[in-house]
Amino acid sequence: MKQKATIIGIVVMIVLIFITCTQQPNFPVLKGPYLGQKPPGMIPEIFAPGLISLKESTEYGGHFSPDFSEFYFTRYSAGSDHLIWVSKKTNDFWSEPSIVEFMDKFPGAESCISPDGNYFFYDCVDTSRTSGHDIYKAERTGNEWNTPKRLTNVDLGNIRISPSVSSNGNLYFSGDFDSPGQRDIYYSEFINGRYSTPINLGEKVNSEYHESHVYVSPDESFILFDSNRPSKYGKSNIYISVKTKNDMWSEAKNVGSPINSDYSDWYPSVTPDGNYLMFSRNIDRAPDIMWVNAKIIEQFRPKESIKSE
Repeated sequence: MKQKATIIGIVVMIVLIFITCTQQPNFPVLKGPYLGQKPPGMIPEIFAPGLISLKESTEYGGHFSPDFSEFYFTRYSAGSDHLIWVSKKTNDFWSEPSIVEFMDKFPGAESCISPDGNYFFYDCVDTSRTSGHDIYKAERTGNEWNTPKRLTNVDLGNIRISPSVSSNGNLYFSGDFDSPGQRDIYYSEFINGRYSTPINLGEKVNSEYHESHVYVSPDESFILFDSNRPSKYGKSNIYISVKTKNDMWSEAKNVGSPINSDYSDWYPSVTPDGNYLMFSRNIDRAPDIMWVNAKIIEQFRPKESIKSE
């Protein structure tokens, strides 16, 4: 097992060196909010084309830190691993994206930050597990992240990916805790500093098909996720479910066009200010990060079903 971990570490180091040597030349000056990008309207647009979303690579899982000083995303290209990248804002100027500092020893993908900005969650490569990965968490000290650690010893199932966390610490993720070989949406309640046994969100959210890449709003009033269940759109579509007055999840609804398209649309999230929906779209087999005005999903959130925010 140790030899396997060492080999993986060496491979990751080689990949990091390769990527560093092939970073974008003459990276432009980016100033202002949202990496200096002009916000979109009601039609989805590629986010930061040629800067974040590149033609020669795959980008997905984009999200801003709660204070909008960092933008994280996962990038993959031929000959490299899926790794988390970040662009940081200093004095209102954004840096060229680089690989997150702890990826050399704790590589992984599919991340989120707690709404208070203090914790970083992601799907980490973990050779001690049968699935080869697990959810890890890093705590922030100042402007840096501490060494990531396995989130919990509580059994979350063999597969546990794409974490999302609410303001009270509750964990939402895609996994197979009570449905081996399947991917459903679960949540694990955070009680007295510990995570509880996962609970399947049930048939109103999950189906006989795969559900994955869940996003939960900070107040747990709604969730977004993607599923490959049949529809009139592409192979993967984005769905929404809202929390009702009786604290139950509503029947998941396909958010439809123009968010869903003939392509695969997946990995949704909402910017911390609630203004924009971000997701990935497989265009010409190379996923790019998209964004669109979040008002487009308000129609799916009846006023009587929304908790006060």
